[in-house]
Amino acid sequence: MPRFIPPIAFALIGLILFGQGAYIHAKALLAQVLLERAFAQSIATGQPVKP
Repeated sequence: MPRFIPPIAFALIGLILFGQGAYIHAKALLAQVLLERAFAQSIATGQPVKP
């Protein structure tokens, strides 16, 4: 049973690191969308709009 603990631990650490990387990329994509919408709305209304 102890032979399976290190591979499982490494797999879990890898999944956590992969999840953090995916989260950063998803957050960046969402930020781009919000910035584009706010810019388009501020151009259309002439008023500053927060993203």
